[in-house]
Parts: sequence; C-alpha cells; structure tokens
Amino acid sequence: MLPTPIPAPFDSPDYAFEVKWDGVRCLCWLQDGAVRLYSRTGRDITAHFPELQDAAQALGLRAAVLDGEICVLAGGVPRFHLVQKRILLSSPAAVRRAAARHPAAYMVFDLLEGETGPIVDRPWRERRAALEERWRGNTPHTALSPVVPGRGQDLYAASIAQGLEGIVAKRADSPYVPGRRTRHWLKVRRRQELDGVIGGYVPRGALDFKSLALGVYPPGNGQRGMLIYVGNVGTGFSAETRSQLMRRLLPLRTAQSPFAATPAGLPPMQWVRPRLVARVDYLERTPHGQLRQPVFRGLRDDKAPEDCVLPPGNGHV
Repeated sequence: MLPTPIPAPFDSPDYAFEVKWDGVRCLCWLQDGAVRLYSRTGRDITAHFPELQDAAQALGLRAAVLDGEICVLAGGVPRFHLVQKRILLSSPAAVRRAAARHPAAYMVFDLLEGETGPIVDRPWRERRAALEERWRGNTPHTALSPVVPGRGQDLYAASIAQGLEGIVAKRADSPYVPGRRTRHWLKVRRRQELDGVIGGYVPRGALDFKSLALGVYPPGNGQRGMLIYVGNVGTGFSAETRSQLMRRLLPLRTAQSPFAATPAGLPPMQWVRPRLVARVDYLERTPHGQLRQPVFRGLRDDKAPEDCVLPPGNGHV
C-alpha cells in the first residue's frame, strides 16, 4: 500500500501520523522464528540484511506478515544511500562487513496477517492495536514506528527539525490496499530548493531535451572558474516550458564543457555556455553533492549565474 503525496501537513482527529522513514520498503514474513524479507517488487532481500532476523523476537506471534521500512542510520538519521549500498551487495562476506559497519534497522508500522490469517480488510486502528498488543519490545535491529494521533503539523515540524524526510498520515478507519496508491495514506516530504546554472542538456532530437545538467560555482570571491556538477533534472517541464527553454538554449550551444568534471556514465550531452539559472527543488543531496529527485520549478532571470554557489553540507563532486 502506497501513500499519495500532498503539499503540506495538517491536523485531523481522523488520522494518525508517523515519521516517513527514508529507506527501503519491506514486507516481513515470520514463521516459527524464521524471517523472510521482500522488497516492493517481490525480490527476496533476506540475505542482504542478516541482522534483521531479530524481528522474530520483537513480536509474540509464531506466524505473521509485517509491513515496514529498512533504514540505515547515520547520526540517528536514516540515510538512503547507505541502505541502497547494502541492497546492492551480493557477496556474503561483503554483506557481513556492511552489516557490522552500517547495521540496518527495520521500522515496523503495520500488521497484515496474524496466526489466524490476513487482516488487511480491518481498519488501520484495529491492525495497529493488534500489532501493539503482540509487540514484545524493540530488539537491537527491529523497532515499532511511533504514532502521533491527530497532530500532523507538530510531528512534521519535529521531523524536519531532526533532519528526517517527512511524515505519513493514515486514516484510522482505512483498510490496507495492497499494491495501490490511495488517499487513505498521505505523505508530506521535506523539499529543499537550489538555484543552479544550466551547463548542458541531454538532446531529444534537434529541438527538445530529456534533461538539463546543473552546476554551481565553488564558494569564494573573484573568478568562479568551472562549475561543480550537481545533477540532471528531467521532470517538472510542461511542453510549453520545454519549447521556451530550447529557444534560449540553442544560441548558447558550445563544444566546451563548463563543468570541472562530470560523473562517468552520463548520456551524450550538448554543452551550453553558463548563462541561465534554473530553480529546482529536491529531496536531499547525496554524499557526492548531487541532487536526489530534483524537479524543475522555473528560470531565475533575476539571478546572475555567478551568484549560484555550492551550498554547505556536501563536498565537491
């Protein structure tokens, strides 16, 4: 069951609110002390997270199906890139090393099936009550996701202050609808803004583009030098916006890249002189300084390219 994005938090006595954990969604099958973990696509990821076998001790049921999120914490905050690295490992030795260095936590938030069978048709409040009733207590790697009834705005503010991704609102009377995105569950995510210089684009034919390559200048005064690549943005464009952008990009085409360096594996790029500033919003920046899930919001004709400098918090690419 997937939540529908909404733009702002709210309060309501009809909803319960939880932290939105930034990790990998996971269904957990418990059977007589054995644990099997499955991703949203149905992939068996049990071997990638051996430490999560302690989920069997967290619940007083011989058989159950749980829904939750696998996270890897750094400084008490989930870091998506760390759990992503964990799930890409294949060697058992590498998995063991990663589990010791970056242990995972399974944040449980729903009970879908108990010893008597599925309970997905029961309201969320009843499923939550059944989960809490049989919960034995948090184990070193498995925890019950806390719930705040009614007060979504307070939880959202507290979550953002702690550097978390946002919140999920769940109607107390809602059933669990597998595999669908519904308005029974709503999510509000923290988004950040960045003004970046357009340094190139991935062509789609002669008069269109797939994405824009963005960069910022190093901090400091005087000559800025080359742009630092922060990622490509490929969403947020209407057909009219794409056409308008191409009319401004075509005269700026050049054979010389304005970036100090770009990551390997990028598609063929048409470079442009760094004259246009784009505003994007994004979820977070990776440890390499690149934008995660950027969305184009518009051009900043009121801002000079040289004023777009590297924000604090991440190193250069």
